[in-house]
Amino acid sequence: MPTAYQRSESGWGNGIGYLLNAVWLTQTHGVACIPVSAFYRHATDHGVVRFCFAKKQETLDQAVAKLRAV
Repeated sequence: MPTAYQRSESGWGNGIGYLLNAVWLTQTHGVACIPVSAFYRHATDHGVVRFCFAKKQETLDQAVAKLRAV
């Protein structure tokens, strides 16, 4: 993961780090996710991302393989 996208000891701040990680993961590995903060009016940063599991098992298996390689 590029240094610009990595978490620092001070955390992600306002959640932009999780947004950047989601973009990086999608662009470089083809696995899409979104920060959970996107579901809150004030972008509450819970430090987690959300993946969609409404996919065929084959698609999920491919995503798992890609994530393990990160």
